[in-house]
Amino acid sequence: MTSPDHILQSIEESNLLDYLSKYTKVVLDPSLEDTVKSAQTISAASLETVIKLVENGTGYTWLPKNLIKNQLNNHSLKQLKIANKNIYYDFYMYVNKNSLVQDVLGEFINHLELTEIK
Repeated sequence: MTSPDHILQSIEESNLLDYLSKYTKVVLDPSLEDTVKSAQTISAASLETVIKLVENGTGYTWLPKNLIKNQLNNHSLKQLKIANKNIYYDFYMYVNKNSLVQDVLGEFINHLELTEIK
C-alpha cells in the first residue's frame, strides 16, 4: 500500500519488486521479517501511525485489506500491483487455553475452511 500519488504507483508491475528495496518501508512490528528488504525501515507502535505515515507519502507498507477498508474506499491508500503473486505471509495467533475467544476463533476458522472448500 502507498499513497495514491507515490512514485511506486507508476512503476511497471514486472519491475516493482526490484524497486521496493529503494524506498522506505513502514512496519507495525519490526520483529516481522519480510522477503523484501528496504533501504530504510520505519517502525511504528500503532496501526494508525503506520497508516498516517503511508498516507502522507513516507513510504510503503504491507497491511491486510480488511484493516484499511476505509482508507481504500476514500482513496487515501492505494494497493500496489505486484506481478509476482507468489509472495505470501503466514500469520499466527496464540490464544490462552482458558480464553473465551478460543471457541469463537475456532468456529470462525472452521467456517472459513468450509467456505473455501465450496
